Amino acid sequence: MGSQDLTDTQRNILRPNLGDWYQNDGAVNTESMMGPEGYVKKISELTDFYFSAAETRGFYWHLGVNDQMDHLDQIGVYIEQGTGDLMQEMYLNIANLITRLPVGG
Repeated sequence: MGSQDLTDTQRNILRPNLGDWYQNDGAVNTESMMGPEGYVKKISELTDFYFSAAETRGFYWHLGVNDQMDHLDQIGVYIEQGTGDLMQEMYLNIANLITRLPVGG
């Protein structure tokens, strides 16, 4: 997972962005985690706004690239010492989003 070589055809399709597809979290390449183009916002851009408004619906929130732990750490498998604090921050960011969602939406 994450280390499979590309075929020549795949390399030709991905150029000049070939390097973007090699970065991965140990299970999934990072580039494909970004969500659909034009529908992704960075978590750092999150402000206190009304999630029920039409202009705030339909977006994916990108929590950033985490270079401190891999996919298995983030879902609670093979946790190394010190990973718990990083996981707590990640899940608090997700909880922050969830608590802003409208009830009965």
